[in-house]
Amino acid sequence: MTVLLSAGQLRRAAETALRAGLSTETHGTLDAVAAAETIGLAPIKTWRRLGDYLNIPEALSPACYVTTPGTDGELAKAGPGLVRGDWLVRAFFAVQGRDYEETSDRRDAYLAAARICWYSAFTPGGGFAGLAQGVEWVEDDYSAADISDDDSRWLSVGTITARLLQVKTATSIGALAPVGDPNAPTVATVTPTVAYRSPPLTVPS
Repeated sequence: MTVLLSAGQLRRAAETALRAGLSTETHGTLDAVAAAETIGLAPIKTWRRLGDYLNIPEALSPACYVTTPGTDGELAKAGPGLVRGDWLVRAFFAVQGRDYEETSDRRDAYLAAARICWYSAFTPGGGFAGLAQGVEWVEDDYSAADISDDDSRWLSVGTITARLLQVKTATSIGALAPVGDPNAPTVATVTPTVAYRSPPLTVPS
């Protein structure tokens, strides 16, 4: 199994899985969901790394970005300088429509397609891009569709969060938290033996 050396590495793996089904190059998963829901869905054109989902420009719709909130639960020693534990990944989708119902339906459909993409990223013995042994769903978060400032469109942001299981991680704080990454987690050694603490999980309201 590949050792996770930075939060960015995990984020790129999660982003790659979404690109495979939702982007302008290959959006077979998105097309399948659109057909099942009988609703028009455009492929994702922008992939951004931002510190706050509220910074997604409203004009970019549909838009998506992926972040790594950090570790989740206890970590266990996996070898010299290594630990094994669960990590969280999250994707934000900004979607607009002509009215409340269309916007909400599109938002829900994008989240459904993203769930399929992340679950499909697993292959026997391969894990999530070789990084994890499995995936569990944590939650979806749906913001209410609301009218834009100029009354020309409706906008909604939805988020999905998944837990990647048993990721092997380097214990170096410097490796886990590269400079300039606002979403990078910290893993701090609190005793001479292997004991760790994770940052609190924050969920956008």
